[in-house]
Amino acid sequence: SRPNATKQEIKLAHKKMLMKYHPDHGGSTEMASKINQARDVLLEMIGVLVGQTAHLTEKLSPHPHVEVA
Repeated sequence: SRPNATKQEIKLAHKKMLMKYHPDHGGSTEMASKINQARDVLLEMIGVLVGQTAHLTEKLSPHPHVEVA
């Protein structure tokens, strides 16, 4: 686990974990469900953080109608 993983890294790790613990590969439906839930929570958190960053960027812009590079 990495605290600064990107969306792409999360999706790749999800795919690897799901392949390993999927019911068709000897895992359980419960474990597959937990893996999917973890992915969903992490991706949602990234979305929230991106939204908060955009909001702060807008607030900190000296001129609200000028884009900050």
